[in-house]
Amino acid sequence: MASLSAGILRAQNSAKCFLVAMLLIATTFVSNAQTYVSGDTSVCPGTTDTYTFSGGPWTFSVLGGGTVTATSTNSVTVAWGSTAGSFQIKLDNGAGLISYQRVFVEGNISLACDRLINVSLDGNCQAVITPDNMLEGQPYPESSYSVDVFDQNGNILAGDQVTKVHLGKTLKVSVTHLCSGINCWGYIYIEDKYIPSLICNTLHDTINCGDAYTPEALSINPRFHGRPYPVATGAVVSPDAILGTGHYNVTGHDLCSPIKLNYYDIYLKYNCNTPVYAALYRYWSAEDSVGNKTYCNDTLYFRRGTLDSVVCPPNYDGFTKPYLSIELKEPSVGPFPRGWNALDNGYPSPYDYFNASGVLLWKGTGAPSNISCDHMAVTFRDVYIPVCGASFKIIRNWTVFDWCTGVIKSCNQLIKVVDNEAPVIICPTTVQSVPTDLVSCTGSILAPVPRRLGSYNDGLRPYIITESSSWTYTIEHFIPDDPANCTGNGTFKGQGVITKVNDSTYRVSNLTLGCQWLVYTFTDDCGNSSKCTFDVNVVDNTPPVAVCDEHTVVTLNESGVGQLFAKNVDNGSYDNCSLDSMLIRRMNADSCGVPSDINFKTAITFCCKDVGIVQTVVFLSQKTKAEDIMIVW
Repeated sequence: MASLSAGILRAQNSAKCFLVAMLLIATTFVSNAQTYVSGDTSVCPGTTDTYTFSGGPWTFSVLGGGTVTATSTNSVTVAWGSTAGSFQIKLDNGAGLISYQRVFVEGNISLACDRLINVSLDGNCQAVITPDNMLEGQPYPESSYSVDVFDQNGNILAGDQVTKVHLGKTLKVSVTHLCSGINCWGYIYIEDKYIPSLICNTLHDTINCGDAYTPEALSINPRFHGRPYPVATGAVVSPDAILGTGHYNVTGHDLCSPIKLNYYDIYLKYNCNTPVYAALYRYWSAEDSVGNKTYCNDTLYFRRGTLDSVVCPPNYDGFTKPYLSIELKEPSVGPFPRGWNALDNGYPSPYDYFNASGVLLWKGTGAPSNISCDHMAVTFRDVYIPVCGASFKIIRNWTVFDWCTGVIKSCNQLIKVVDNEAPVIICPTTVQSVPTDLVSCTGSILAPVPRRLGSYNDGLRPYIITESSSWTYTIEHFIPDDPANCTGNGTFKGQGVITKVNDSTYRVSNLTLGCQWLVYTFTDDCGNSSKCTFDVNVVDNTPPVAVCDEHTVVTLNESGVGQLFAKNVDNGSYDNCSLDSMLIRRMNADSCGVPSDINFKTAITFCCKDVGIVQTVVFLSQKTKAEDIMIVW
């Protein structure tokens, strides 16, 4: 049991305890010469306790109710009897100083518990249930009783503590007098009556006209300006995604429930004769989930802007700021931000452009800053200077007028828009097969004319993807070190003859056999260029022309045998490139014992059996993949 200091009693609400309290107050006396240190002053019958006092040395005795069992200079051990009542320990220092310490030996009592009480949780969303919460007055200290709190499943709560999980629930509580075992019980209803803490800034801060004044923008260490404070360590403040601006959800601040933190603003603008431009009155409220609500308000002042504070936008000339690329003008595609924002006339816009989700799409070139107060008017005028192709320069003259003073400030901004990107090309993906001419071993081709890419790419010509300026193109002829190698680009300048047919068309002739490349070079009006390669394969599909003698006489030797060579019947066979071979064979089965003569070969055999008989032979002029045949006799 906890100790009660002598001479200190708690007055009870119960009328039946009033007489006891008065009696104790009238009979208790403790001298200032000693101070009670430890020992239980309200005990059960039959218990033994040790009491310690400062000062001394003391001689101890008990005035009824107990027996001294041990002493020292500053302590005494008393074995209390079975008789309930109020008894005293006498202290005597032998020099005429006597003090007394009262001790109660508790007896049987009657207990009365409240039937139902409401318990409000504290700022930590918890409460400890004590005997004093439940009893209708008690003659003994709280340590003389035990408390058991039962949840709705009949389980005893640890530490007699209720928390947020018990909010809105009715719990049973039992109180037992430890010495007698007498108990009573009642009920408690757990509720949250703790009002969220809310303290607004009272400094009346002054910010520049045009500065952001949302609560997030006004967070300045070491205090929260424009937002209520304090916010508990570990608390999370997040904007309400549904309600939007002016509404927040706060978790971790009020431990019982989340808080709805809301504000609304009243904005008051003054005239030119006041020391400040405007005032903003921000009214805050904080409400927990059960309706506990508190309020506070904050005041912000806006100082009037002056022309001295106006800052002109920087130049975009490649020195102060990078110049603008014409290829990045909106609405071209690309990463965010995509490029620069444009006015309706195509000039750079001073202002950023955001989509509906607040994502920056195109950057502006800026406007004079620190002029958001509406007593300042801003306008600009552009002077256009063409450069090359789509490139140009803008001299933007800004004028700022202060309506409160009548003073004007001007400044110039140089903006350079440059075409510094080479044309972007899609090269042909198909190898173009070109036949040789009929009378020469070279080919010619009308080079495919490039086009701007639309919705269709046939793979047979270069396509221009992006180019802001006008462009022209030229063609060169390249060949590989190995004409049979079609896997790489040409490494040597070819002998092709390139003729410009008109402003957009080239003819390339004198193309030799095999793989080769036409290299397109695209150049815009600002000198930016890019190349594109077109694969060409010149093939000879023209058959040779066989020319032979129509009648040939073969003379046999003394052995009766003679040979006829293919070249003997040739009479000027030719090919546009070159002949591989000239062959000859019999039309009918061999009668001279040479069966192979019915196959094409360089010569065939005649014998005596052939004398006087007109024999028909076939003459063949041949090259790779092409041949020509003539029948002679």
